Amino acid sequence: MSGQSKKLKPIDELKFDSVGEEFIYLHDKISLLSSDFIDNSKDITIESLREEYSRIINEEKVDEKYEKTSVYWSGTQERAIVSFISEKDLQKKDKIFREDIYKPLKKLVENIIYTYKLFRADVEVRELQEDCMSFLITKMDRYDASKGTRAFAFFGTIAKHYLMGEKKVSYKNMQLNINIEESSAEYTLDEKNDSKNIEIESEQTNSVVFLEVIRKLELELDNPKMLKNDKKVVEAIVFIFRRHEVINIYNKNLLYHLIKERTGLQTKEVTYSLTRIREFYKNFKQDFLKGLI
Repeated sequence: MSGQSKKLKPIDELKFDSVGEEFIYLHDKISLLSSDFIDNSKDITIESLREEYSRIINEEKVDEKYEKTSVYWSGTQERAIVSFISEKDLQKKDKIFREDIYKPLKKLVENIIYTYKLFRADVEVRELQEDCMSFLITKMDRYDASKGTRAFAFFGTIAKHYLMGEKKVSYKNMQLNINIEESSAEYTLDEKNDSKNIEIESEQTNSVVFLEVIRKLELELDNPKMLKNDKKVVEAIVFIFRRHEVINIYNKNLLYHLIKERTGLQTKEVTYSLTRIREFYKNFKQDFLKGLI
């Protein structure tokens, strides 16, 4: 398909003496490139042929774009992933990630976002990209080269499914918010008070967890096994969170900016460290909340 479709011209560049001539040309081309469309279409019209022809052209453009940019991933990255997983020394592991994995992985996620149009109205593309990369890093150890699957395909599939899932969740949340707003007038005073009490209780619980996490992170700073960059990021987080009442730390972009500004680290270095810190936070919060129950 790709070899022949690359020779096709966009439909607005094609010239015909009649609609009948256009119909025959499009029908013949589509028969070669998309026989399923011809076989499964009960009523083929000139409009449907034009639409299918344009779809083939657009699909090929995406494929060409992906092929041109796929040079960022080669055998070097495949070997780097395997080395990263097997390496026990944290310093060497960090070096492998920074030098051979970060940029290609970032490009992989970027291509998937744009290829499959997995944008979200509530998150900027850069933030979406960094979030997906953090998720992929947590799944690194699941890759097994001995099964014959390339790391490129393995992590590309995980990234695509993750981004699609997050987009669905985002859409559902938006719909839920709309429904809540539309039905808010039906709430009674008692229901509003109950909701407020739950909200206050939740805020109090989060506040306790928040302070415990900060305390635990401060203790972790004395851990001699902590990587240099991780220590810088943790110190920055403790500093920022101690002043959270005057800083909007719930703005992810602002938090990234503040950490980068205080540590002097690059975005990729901050992202890599935050991935490990997020995992620590998640596990600590779960254990701590279990103790509260």
